[in-house]
Amino acid sequence: MSDKAVRPNKYDILLCDADDTVLDFQKAMRTSIIDAARAVGIQADDQKIVKEFGEASHIVWRKLEDKLLERDALDTLRFSMLKDRLGVQFNVPDMSEAFLENMKKTRFLLDGATEFLSAVRARGIKVYILTNGLARVANERLKALDGYIDGAFISDEIGYNKPDQRLFDYVFAALGGVDKSRTLMLGDSVNSDIRGGVNSGVDTCLFDPSGSKQSDARYTVRTYDEVLEIL
Repeated sequence: MSDKAVRPNKYDILLCDADDTVLDFQKAMRTSIIDAARAVGIQADDQKIVKEFGEASHIVWRKLEDKLLERDALDTLRFSMLKDRLGVQFNVPDMSEAFLENMKKTRFLLDGATEFLSAVRARGIKVYILTNGLARVANERLKALDGYIDGAFISDEIGYNKPDQRLFDYVFAALGGVDKSRTLMLGDSVNSDIRGGVNSGVDTCLFDPSGSKQSDARYTVRTYDEVLEIL
């Protein structure tokens, strides 16, 4: 991280998404789904497995975020969709369990993530992870951030998912006395992170290294250094 001149912070709190914002979800997903596929006897091409599962997961998570699906149906649906997409037979519960167990072991970080979080906290800004991850998986994967964050809120434990305003209300109540005008939501998802932040009344920052997304975020950045400029 580049050194910046000392100046007053614009924000006191950074609400930070986990996957594809500081944790490398793509790497975690690829390794976990391929290993799970082999464990249940699927011999399809690795790239096809990753592609089809990624697309199925995106569809199912979007349904969950839009309140069109209950959380307990998430895994059954996405692995059933994968079975149809691959045109192969496997035991859905077995593959779901293998995938989740593999994911629990992944603690991959995006390049520069810990340096970024350290720089934010060094300026006296509190950092809280706000993730839609499954609790049994997220609690293990977030150990990669031990010492770099001030806390974490996992939707599966709270009962609401981003972008539900009730999740943000829970977070604000838990933190106590939050000045929303000095709180920034940072994340890569237009639907969950940005929509949720906008609806809850805080400033939002879309983390988009590809520069390909459109959103209602107040800020859009491609690098962590750009986030530090905003903060």
